[in-house]
This record gives sequence, C-alpha cells and structure tokens, in this order.
Amino acid sequence: MSNLFYFASKAELTAQENLSTFVSKCRDELTVFGADLDFEAWLWPKAANFTILGSGSRSASIDDKMREPFISFAKSYFRYQQGHNPTGTKNESKALKVLETVLAELHGRPDILKLNASVLDQAALLAREHYPATAYQCGRELQRLAKFVSENGLIPTPCGTWVNPIPRPEGSERTGKKATEAREKKLPHPDAVLALADIFANVTDDPRDIFTTSVFALLMSGSVRISEVLSLPNDCEVHDVDKYGDPVYRIVYFSGKGFGVNLKSVPTVMVPIVQEALRRIRIITNEGRELGKWLESNPDLMFIHPDSKHKDRKRVLTEVEACEALGFELSHADAQQRIYYLYGFKRGEAITLETLWNKLKDRVNNKFPVVSKKAGVNYGNALFAMQQNRLHAQRGTVRVLPWLPSVNIVNNDLSPRESLGEGLHTSIFARYGYRHADGSEMKITTHQMRHMIDTMGHRGGLSEEDIARFAGRADPKQNRVYNHLTPTELAAKYEAVQLAAGYDQSVLIHCEPVSREAYDLAPKGPVHRSRYGFCLHDFAAAPCGQFRDCLNCNEHLCEKRAGMKEEIETQLADIEEQLAASEAAINEGHYESPRVF
Repeated sequence: MSNLFYFASKAELTAQENLSTFVSKCRDELTVFGADLDFEAWLWPKAANFTILGSGSRSASIDDKMREPFISFAKSYFRYQQGHNPTGTKNESKALKVLETVLAELHGRPDILKLNASVLDQAALLAREHYPATAYQCGRELQRLAKFVSENGLIPTPCGTWVNPIPRPEGSERTGKKATEAREKKLPHPDAVLALADIFANVTDDPRDIFTTSVFALLMSGSVRISEVLSLPNDCEVHDVDKYGDPVYRIVYFSGKGFGVNLKSVPTVMVPIVQEALRRIRIITNEGRELGKWLESNPDLMFIHPDSKHKDRKRVLTEVEACEALGFELSHADAQQRIYYLYGFKRGEAITLETLWNKLKDRVNNKFPVVSKKAGVNYGNALFAMQQNRLHAQRGTVRVLPWLPSVNIVNNDLSPRESLGEGLHTSIFARYGYRHADGSEMKITTHQMRHMIDTMGHRGGLSEEDIARFAGRADPKQNRVYNHLTPTELAAKYEAVQLAAGYDQSVLIHCEPVSREAYDLAPKGPVHRSRYGFCLHDFAAAPCGQFRDCLNCNEHLCEKRAGMKEEIETQLADIEEQLAASEAAINEGHYESPRVF
C-alpha cells in the first residue's frame, strides 16, 4: 500500500515556500507508483510521460520534455492526485500539458506561480482545440487543479472559483433535436462565413482587419488548426505540378499531434484567395521580420525602424524624440509620462538609444527568436512576425519590440465579448455592420471552420485516410469527432454503398484493430458489442449495410485483446474447411451440400 499524506499549507509561508514544501513531500514521502520511482526522471514507466503538448504519447526525445519549474510541480501534483484518487484515464496529464504550454507562451517560462483565471481561460481554449473528444474532461481537471493550488496556498493569486467553461458532451446521437443543436454548435453559421468572405473582399487598410480576414482565408483553404496557421514560415508556398503536368499550389504546415510536416494542396478555387491573403499579411508583417532578424544578430542594440529620424545611438534625446524612436508621435506631456513612469527613467537621466534599449530589452519574450522549434521557424522568417501592440485598437505600436499574435487574438475578434462592457470591444462583424436576420450579433470560432471543412470532406465522399491526411491527423479514427453529416445524408450514403454492392463493386474498407484506450476516445452512444469488438453504427439513421461483415466495416472497432488473433485464425480455418467440403460435395453431384456462412 502506498504511503499517503494530506497536504496542509502554512499561512505564514509564501506561495513559493508552500510550493517548495509540497514538491519535497511528494518527492520524498509518497510511494505512489513505487518506492523506487526515480522522481527526477521525466518518463515514468507505466505511469506518465511528462512531455509538452503535441508530442507523441511515446516520445522519448529530450526536446519534448516539460520545462522547469513547471515539471517539478506537474510530477508532484500528478503523483499526489493519483495516490488519493487513482484513475485509468489519468486526465490530470492533459490539464498539465495545456497549462504548461499556455504559461510558457505568456511568460516565456512555465511557472505555476503565474496561474490565474486568465491563464485557465486560455488553457480551456487550447483544450478544445487539442483534445476535441475529451475537452470536457481536460477542463474538469483544470478546475480541480485550480481549486487545489488555491486552497493550499501554492499560488499567490487564488483562482479556486474558476469553473470549467467546456460543457459535458451530450452524446453522439445523430437524430433528434439535441443532435441537430450539437451539430449547429460545432459548425459555423453559414451567414457568418459569407459575411467574413464579404469583409475579406472589401477590407480596409486596418492591420487588425487584414490580419483577421487573412487568417480566415487560410483556415478556409483546408482543414488546418489555427496554431498551425500562426506558426507558418514566410516562405510557406510551394509551386509544383501533378502527375498530369497541371500546376499545383501547396502550403507547408507543421501539423501537431504527431503528424509533422504537412504539404497541403490548396483547392483550385481558393488559390487566388490564399495568395492575396498572404500578400496582405506580408505587407503588415515585413517590418516585424526585419526586427526579428536584427535582434537575433544584435540583441544588445535597439532596432531603428525605417521612419526613425534618430540614428545616432549615443546622442541624448528629448522625451518626445525618444518616443519617436519607438514609433510614437506624442505630446510632450504624454511622452514624459511614458518615459518616466512606464519605462522607469529618472529626471535628469540621459536618454539615448542605448539607455532606452536597456530599459526595454527585458520585455522581449524569453522564447525569442524561436516561434516554433519543431517547425524550425524563427521571428526572422515567421509569416506573422509583428511588433508589440500592432493589432491593438487603442495602443500605439512599439516598433522595436517583437510580438506574435495568439489564438485568442483571432477568436476575440470573431466574437462579441459582452463581459467587457459596451463599447470596450467590437468584433470584426460589428465593425463592418453585420448581424443575423433576427438582429443578434454574429460570432464564429476558428475551430468551427475545421469542423466544417471535415464535414464537407465526408459529404464529398473522401476516404477516412484522405480526410485524416488533409487535416493533419496521425490517426484517421479521430475524424469521427469532426463528422457532422445529417441523418438524411447518412442514409443516402448507405444507400449508395448498398447500390454499389449490388453491382459487384468493391466496397470493403480495411479497419485496423484498436486498443481499449482508442475505443475510449471514440464517441459514445448506442454501442453494440460484437465478437470482434464494438459496433458504432447508428441504426436510427439507417439499417446496417455490412451485415455479418464486421471486419470490413469502417463503423466497427476491432478490439486488440489476448487470443483475438488466434480466435479469428481458427474461425478462418473452419470456414476454409467447410468451403472445401462443400466444393467437393458439389463436384460429386451432391447439391444439398453444407452451406458456409
């Protein structure tokens, strides 16, 4: 039996001190997963791998290891929770992975001491994107973690009242009112899609509008994740020809979830749209890339933007001139406010480009110059390399500080945010005067476009393998979460399959066997147990089109288990023996031969 304890923080200690005590006790006193467990290791056999989000489940690459100081907390929290409430799914690891990613993106290094409600909100958004089938469970673990660290004084800013915003899945039924509402929630409203297309065609020169509409165009060009779009390199286009000699236009993405480099063809109808979107983006990000290249080569020298009149690094500047060097045109009073109160200069202290950069260079993200290590993209070659406040509605752009837009920047501009109060935020739909026919505000999410493109692939008859490859998924079984065909469409699809079978055309679909863990990820509903595994067919939508042919059905999950191979081989041998006996009987003129099923 494992040694357990109930952690109790001390009010007189700081959050850092309580956290250090918690980690020490979990390392030295707990025996969960074995008294001989190497706590310092980041790969715990048969327990957990403390790897970053997006790495393979079995990755042993040091590049995929979680970073300090978060990994020490992650191992302690995981061991503590599994000791008190052991589970088979171990969903704590999902919450820890998304938190580590968000904390690193926001603060340069992942530190649980920086946890707050805003971080949790962004972690929930990332969970929706990365764990579409189990996002609710991940959000639930985020809520449990937030309550634990808050109640035990492990973070300076309590956030124990934070509630998981991801609703519990209501099942995978394809018929009825609830099923229709679930489909509509995951798919974008057609009017909103058409409105964005219209805005793209008539966009102003506002960088924020150019950014949002161009990202939308890239999302519409293929089933792609928003994170993959935002980490694109500037040289992402590939011009090629197909086997018939016709021109093919592709975009090079780096897909997550273990897929890797994805050379994705752009549909012919979308080619001019994507090319125009890239052209617009490059115009507003060209200076950001030049800034990235400069700072990568000259980290101790401030970048001099093209419009600056101040190029002598040692000349003493006035407050107004210093702000001009940063890209601002301010009055004397506003310039003084920024220089003395925001940047920390003292009255009478010499202001030069060198001293100004000494005050500002600590504001460069700790991850600079890396945008995506796995994709090999740095700021100097990032499509979306920008400068601080480049897309802000009120604040001026700091033209000497590098910055990258995040997923939240896109989603916030595609939705109204009533919680901020009237007039404090306007979505791109509101800025261009678009509303639904009933007067309600339009909204959309980046992930809805991915659901829509995948559903269009199912509707068009693409194979599961083709859809998975186009979407950048290593496992075609994950397609099920994105398939929102209606009952009418499903019935028509099965009728087409039966019709093809009637004309002796091959309709067999190879179905790889899966483990119990893979089955657990599949949508749940009226599942039928078969001798080989699990049948997911919805009989409310249509009769079975593969009756007694489960091994060739794409709605059947063959379960990997001990003895299954031998059982099927024995059955095959029996059938072959019966078939041989039947053929021999027929050859001898005995037409009442045994029937083979």
